[in-house]
Amino acid sequence: MLVASVGVHAGAMPGGSNRLDDRNVSRGPGVDLGHICRTDGANARAVRHTHHAGRCGGVVERGEQPYVAIRSSVAMGGIGNAIERSYPQVCGWLEARGLPPAGAPFTRYNLIDMERGLEIEVGVPVASEIPGDETVVAGILPAGRYASLTHVGDYDGLVDANQALQQWAAAQGLPFAMSETQAGHRFESRLEICLKDPDHEPDPAKWETEVAYLLADG
Repeated sequence: MLVASVGVHAGAMPGGSNRLDDRNVSRGPGVDLGHICRTDGANARAVRHTHHAGRCGGVVERGEQPYVAIRSSVAMGGIGNAIERSYPQVCGWLEARGLPPAGAPFTRYNLIDMERGLEIEVGVPVASEIPGDETVVAGILPAGRYASLTHVGDYDGLVDANQALQQWAAAQGLPFAMSETQAGHRFESRLEICLKDPDHEPDPAKWETEVAYLLADG
């Protein structure tokens, strides 16, 4: 089940497993989330792990999580710019309404097609469901079992981190909740969650990003 590591190349395998090749996509170098969306530790709900990219993965249970986000259709090379552009928009929208973040910011990968691009959401958790508008979409990250690991290091390593988790899940016989459509591979909940960023840790070697995929049996 090789799936996309922020990018995806083709073909669900029979029997419910997924085979994708993620070597070509990354959020891009130098994406700095440090000045955006500081979260109050009392409100943060991000699940933290000790798994290191390339070594092991794990399965965690998550409850439903309301969020708001900016949804974008982007080319493979445009992910980093979309993230940098969208996070401050989401956080400004929340601030204007007096709504604090309820967890760590994340990027959700909804649809991936290597040739036509991706549909992503750059989002922030909130304490309860709120309506979206012409600026943001509102949604709920689904409850269930997630394959998860925490990548420690620069964002350039997220491609390898995704591949490591995909390979671990495949070895465990854990297919992801995804489907192959005419528009590309659609994931029910595929996330990269920014747990420790430049605002909290100046050393890129110590940044932490959780990579998580909802499992098909979740």
